[in-house]
Amino acid sequence: MRSLNRVVMQKASRDWITSLGPEKLDVLELSGKWGEGFPFRSYLALNRWKFDPCKGPM
Repeated sequence: MRSLNRVVMQKASRDWITSLGPEKLDVLELSGKWGEGFPFRSYLALNRWKFDPCKGPM
């Protein structure tokens, strides 16, 4: 069964990203690939266990 909060969150997130103009955004997604369907200027998905954002820049 789908989680209602996830369904609502994903729609709200899609609407928000679309309103920002994804073609102007450079994106790094940590531990997921949900954003790969957007037409971002650049998009990189990293695995959380291979990249620790607390250690500093890539």
